[in-house]
Amino acid sequence: VAVTGVQTCALPIYAHNSLGFHTTGVVGPAAAAVAAGIVLGFDAGTLHNAVGIACSSASGIKAFTQGPGGMVKRTHAGRAAESGVLACLLAGKGFTGPLQAIDGAFGLTHVFGGNTVNLAAIDADLGRAWAIGAVWIKVYPACGLIHSTLHAIERLRALTCPQSAQTSGRIGPRSRYPLPHLPRD
Repeated sequence: VAVTGVQTCALPIYAHNSLGFHTTGVVGPAAAAVAAGIVLGFDAGTLHNAVGIACSSASGIKAFTQGPGGMVKRTHAGRAAESGVLACLLAGKGFTGPLQAIDGAFGLTHVFGGNTVNLAAIDADLGRAWAIGAVWIKVYPACGLIHSTLHAIERLRALTCPQSAQTSGRIGPRSRYPLPHLPRD
């Protein structure tokens, strides 16, 4: 279900990030609608309407990267999921959404992707390459760009202060950045 959502909504858009939009808030509502619609057993028409409704909720600016006020970033995933589920609830009751909300003239990909939209990317390597392969699970509750720094700090801390490096917890088997002192599931 998650694979379908990511493949459909995130793959064709690239420029939105450099324009200041947060990917989670932009593609999350539509991806969540796809996922929720599949779980709810929607037929193609109802799912199509749910995605159309959800695309109207796409948002999320990256102003949180410019100083204080970064807590708002944490709401983007929740609001995206909420929008996707609400879109499904509405579509399930007969509410309609724009049928070209992803790829139409004023659809999600064109509004947020501008001239860089690559709609052919959605199914160009379908069955061979999946956008979800680029998604990774964070080990630390922080921006992925600083994970290597956090990992280095943790290792230095273990070398210089062994008594404070005693951490309890478990790391899932899919983690790309294993912590040597935490057991794997």
